Amino acid sequence: MLDVIKCDLKKRREKYASRFPMLSALRLAVAVALLPQLRTVVIYRMSRWFRMHHVGLVARMLDVLNIQVCHCEISSMAEIGPGLEIAHVGGVVIGGGTRIGSNCLIFQGVTLGNAYGPRGIKAASDKRIQPTIGNDVTIGAGAMVLGPVIVGNNASVGANAVVVDDIPEGFVAIGVPAVSRPAVKA
Repeated sequence: MLDVIKCDLKKRREKYASRFPMLSALRLAVAVALLPQLRTVVIYRMSRWFRMHHVGLVARMLDVLNIQVCHCEISSMAEIGPGLEIAHVGGVVIGGGTRIGSNCLIFQGVTLGNAYGPRGIKAASDKRIQPTIGNDVTIGAGAMVLGPVIVGNNASVGANAVVVDDIPEGFVAIGVPAVSRPAVKA
């Protein structure tokens, strides 16, 4: 857990050091530690650690703390790789069973979860109902990735897109329902 948190911290520190080169190392460390985006990820990492060590009550309490303090619901049952960056934490929902690769960027209001309601269809034990997000994926504000969707590495999901079909590696998904298109190289 500490290695993953160190990776998250390092990514943030590098980002802010390039923006504010005049800040001392101590001031930079304090500024980064106070960021709500980082606080959300650290609380999730702690919650996930407790979940993996079969202390579900503490994991659930940390999940609720994340909702109350950061206004961000990340289930401790979600599997998230190192380097997760949440640009604005408000309204982000990541359901249990969702898999997210490393170095992903998620904007505000994003929902990653199953496509069924609370009394929805139960999946067979061998079938996933949550999305799988690859490495280095960017998900725009207000986007929804619903159901057993696979988003390939280096893909992007546009703002307010509703993704219900797979997105190939390196593609961009836009619209409602989302349509995948090859990314334009700038």
